Amino acid sequence: MENLKQKIEGCLTGAIMGTELGSVHAPRFGGLGSGPQIRAALDEKIDLDNVIIQPKSAVWSSSLAPLIQLMASAYLKKQGRIVPEDFGAALAADESLAKTETFWFLDLYSAIERLREGVPARINGIGACPDGNMCAAMAIVGIYHAKDPECAYMDGDEISSVVQRSPATVWAALTAAAVAEALNEGCTAAKVVKTVTDMAFKYCKDVYYEIMKLIKDMQRFDDDGFYEYCALTNCDSFREYRGHNPVANAMLLLSRFGDSPEKMLRLANMKSSPEIHASVMGAIVGALYGRDKLGLAPTKRIEALISPVLPLVDVALDKLKEEKRIIVELEKISKISSEICPDGQNLLYSKVLGCILAGAIGNAMGSPVEGRQYPDIDRQYPDGVKTVLEPWRLEAEDDNQVAMMLYEAYISREGLPAGARDYGEQWKRSMDKDMFFYCLRNTYDLLNSGMDPRICGQWNLVTGSSVMCLEPAGVYHAADPKNAYIDATALSYLNQRGLDVTAAAILAAATAEAMRKDATAESVVGAALDAAPKTKMVTFDRRKIDTPYDYISRCAEIAGKYDDVFAVRGELYEQCLYYHCIDPLELLGFSFAMLLISKGDVRTAAIGGTNIGRDSDTIAGRAAMLAGTISGYQNIPAEWVDMVNKNSLKKIQANARKIADLIENKKLVLMKNRQT
Repeated sequence: MENLKQKIEGCLTGAIMGTELGSVHAPRFGGLGSGPQIRAALDEKIDLDNVIIQPKSAVWSSSLAPLIQLMASAYLKKQGRIVPEDFGAALAADESLAKTETFWFLDLYSAIERLREGVPARINGIGACPDGNMCAAMAIVGIYHAKDPECAYMDGDEISSVVQRSPATVWAALTAAAVAEALNEGCTAAKVVKTVTDMAFKYCKDVYYEIMKLIKDMQRFDDDGFYEYCALTNCDSFREYRGHNPVANAMLLLSRFGDSPEKMLRLANMKSSPEIHASVMGAIVGALYGRDKLGLAPTKRIEALISPVLPLVDVALDKLKEEKRIIVELEKISKISSEICPDGQNLLYSKVLGCILAGAIGNAMGSPVEGRQYPDIDRQYPDGVKTVLEPWRLEAEDDNQVAMMLYEAYISREGLPAGARDYGEQWKRSMDKDMFFYCLRNTYDLLNSGMDPRICGQWNLVTGSSVMCLEPAGVYHAADPKNAYIDATALSYLNQRGLDVTAAAILAAATAEAMRKDATAESVVGAALDAAPKTKMVTFDRRKIDTPYDYISRCAEIAGKYDDVFAVRGELYEQCLYYHCIDPLELLGFSFAMLLISKGDVRTAAIGGTNIGRDSDTIAGRAAMLAGTISGYQNIPAEWVDMVNKNSLKKIQANARKIADLIENKKLVLMKNRQT
C-alpha cells in the first residue's frame, strides 16, 4: 500500500502542477515553429511562480486547481464514493471558481447557474457545449477507483454529466480510467494506452477513432517532425471544441515518449488550453511514475494548492480496505457446503436462485388480489390466500421479466458492473412493450427515440416500477450495501424518478446484505435503514411520516409487535398507508414488515405480502425475494417450485448459475487482484 500511496501523491501533484503550468510563462507551440526550436524549449527552465498576469475583467484562462480541489472536497466530505448529486451540491455552493472570473470557465459557470435554478444534477449537462475542463478534475475520480478503470469510467461519466454532455463526458471518463489504470503496481505507459483505447472502442467509437488516427498520423514523423506537426495543428479550431479530447493527446504522448514523464508534461503544456492538457498528462504520468519523476519540483505556492487534496489518499486506501472485507464475505458464500446445499452447489448459487425464484413465486401469488384492501380479500378468502392461485402468472408477471432483463445485462458485462446504458440495451433487445404498464412502455419508447438511458426516467410516472425489479444490483454487490445503493440509483433513472428511485436503491442495499452468509431478517432491514435517507421526501402530497428512514422505521416498529402476518395488517393500514397502493415507499415498508414477522421464512413472507393487499404482487414478491436470498432456494416450498414451468425453471436456474459464476470467478478475481 505504501507504493500506491506514493503513486496517488504523484498523481495529485501532477494534476495540480500541470494545470498551474498553464498559467505561468512557459514555451507554447504558438510561438515556436521548427523542430529544433521546440526541442530547445523543452530544456528551458520554467519558473512555476512566474504567473501570467491578466487584466482584471479580461481573464481568458486560469488554473483549474479550484475545480480539482472542489472534486476532492466532495469525496472528503462523503468519505467515500460520490454521485452526481454530491458533486452538484458542491458545485452549486462553490465560490472559488467564480472568484477567478475566467472566460473559459463558461461551461462551469453555466452549470453552476443551472444547478442554482433547480435543474437536477444528473441532467444538468444534457445540452452543454462540450469543453475539456472537467477532465482536469477526473484525477480525483481515478484515484478513488485506483486499479479499477471500469468503475472509474462509469463514475467519471456520471459525475462529469453534471457539467457536460458527450463527447466531453467520454473524454472525462477515459481520463479517470487512465488514472485508475496507471495506479496499478508495475503499470506501463503502453498498458495505459491499451486500456484507454480498448475502453474507447467499447464505449464510444467516435472517440476511439479520433485517438487512433492521431497516434497513427504521428508515427511517420521523427521527433523534430513530430514537434513541428504538433505546432502546426495546435490551435483549437472551430471544427473542434475547446480543450478538445485531452485524453487523445495524452495517449499520443504516452505512445511516443512513455518513458519520459517530464517531456510529456512539457509537451502537453505547449498546447492551447494548456491548463487542461497539462493537468491530464500530469495526473497520468504522476500516477505512473510518482512525483519525483515529474522533473519539475513543486514550489511552496504549488505545494499549498496540493495540500488540501492530500487527505484523499486515505479515502482511496480505506476503499481498498473495505473491499478486502467484502472479499472475505464473498469467499464465505462461495465455498461448497453439503450441509447447506445438499445438491453440491455453493451458498452463493443457492442465494441467487433463492432470490430469483422466491421473488417470482411471491409476485405470482400476490397478483390475483393486487389493488384490493385486505378486508375485501378476507371476505373472498376467509382462510387467506396461502398458495399460488393462478400458476400461469409465474411466467407472465412484469416484475420478474424486468428483473430478468437486469440480470441479463449483468451477465452480458461478464463480471463488470452494469450501468443504465447496459440495462437500456437489454430493454431494447428483450421487451415486448405491449405486455407492460404505461410507464414501462414510455421508457421503451424514449430509449428507442435515442434518449440517453441514464435519464429516461426523469419525466416518468412514479409507480413502483423500479423497486419491483432492482434486486439484481444487490445480488451483484453482494455484502456491499453502499455500492448496491449507488448503482441501483443510477440504474433506476432508466425508468423512474423521485421516490421510486430512492425505494429501489434501498431495496438493493437490503438485498446486498441478504447475500451475506450470516444475514437475518433483522440485519437486512437494518441495512435498509442505514441506506434510507433521513431528508424530507419531495412529493406532491403532505405526509405525516415524511422521510424514508422514519417511514421504514415505523413499519419495522409495528412489525416488532406481532408474530402473525395477518394480525399486523390493521395497524399498518391505520398508520402507514400513503395516497395509493402503488406508492413505492409504502410497498417497500410493508415488504420489510412481512419479512421481519416471517423471520426470513419464504412461505410466511409470501403469504403476508399477498394478504395485506394494496400492491400485493410486489409486496409479496419483495418480501419472499429477500427471504429466499437470506436462506437460499431450499427454503422455498417444494410444491410451489413444482408449479413453475420446467422450461422457465431451467432458464431461471441457468441465469442463477451464470450470475453466481461471474461473481465468484470474475468479479471476485478482479477484487483480489486490486489488493496486490
